[in-house]
Amino acid sequence: MEEIVHFRWRYEEEFYKDSSFENYDEFSEFDTRNYLALEVRYYPKFLSFENTDIYINCFSKIGERKIRLQDSYPLKENLLVKQFGHFFDLGASLGMEIGNDFGFDFNIGAVFRKENKIKEYYHLNSPISKTDLILDNRWGVNIRTSFYYRF
Repeated sequence: MEEIVHFRWRYEEEFYKDSSFENYDEFSEFDTRNYLALEVRYYPKFLSFENTDIYINCFSKIGERKIRLQDSYPLKENLLVKQFGHFFDLGASLGMEIGNDFGFDFNIGAVFRKENKIKEYYHLNSPISKTDLILDNRWGVNIRTSFYYRF
């Protein structure tokens, strides 16, 4: 199974213009990820029940991540202005599908992420500082839930 995914978080922060807490503006930070996901599943026959299938899967993701601020975002000292990087995930999980043509899919497992990224920070009295290439390798937990419909 393969998927092409565009995923975006949007965080908002309120900046108050006075002490009344009624006059404020909202500004956004965007965290986007684009990736290609590949997954292989194995369904053991001895773990099959009526309307429920247990499976073991191996998966990988390869993609990019970008963090940026809204253009008019109020800047503060040492604020992360931009981040760009590439990542590669490799993991395995145990899952369960409940249903036949329409159903619920849930899995949980472990994932290893290898990521390289460049960050830019704002400074009040100097130009924006750019970090060198940061290599970040870490283990994490992967939890996924979804609903499906088979045509």
